[in-house]
Amino acid sequence: MKRGQELIGLSVMDLEIGEEIGQVTDVFFDHQLQSILGLKIKKKKGRGQDFIPYEKLYSLGEDMVVIKDKNCIGECQERYQSLIDEGEVIGHKVISDQGEELGMVEDILLNDNGKLVAYELSEGLIQDILEGRETLTIDNTVSYGKDAIIVESSKRLP
Repeated sequence: MKRGQELIGLSVMDLEIGEEIGQVTDVFFDHQLQSILGLKIKKKKGRGQDFIPYEKLYSLGEDMVVIKDKNCIGECQERYQSLIDEGEVIGHKVISDQGEELGMVEDILLNDNGKLVAYELSEGLIQDILEGRETLTIDNTVSYGKDAIIVESSKRLP
């Protein structure tokens, strides 16, 4: 399992030419599909940001992302939800269907297929230090809105 924020900063390697072509700057996410759509990268050569669709990744390792060739890179679509832009995923409020504030999304946990498995929640720095962060499985999400993620209160993990 990978944390979404662990992907930020990884190098991107082109397998065909054996060259590092850029670095991951963001992860694009779709709450409806509950999965990563792709990675936003900044190329070493050239300007602007580009996009690698998740299904075009050759491998996603601990130290770098590998793509088959430069044909895997497309134009960045800003309509996607950003993992790191405040409030789009990270920083989004999570509440229970009973009206209890559970915290803010601090990170997401992904399986090897890029599917969302759980949210990592923070109730603030002091709570994080004293009690650690709470992990909330995705299967209990009731709805995802612009102001909050709402989850069933009966399915929270300890």
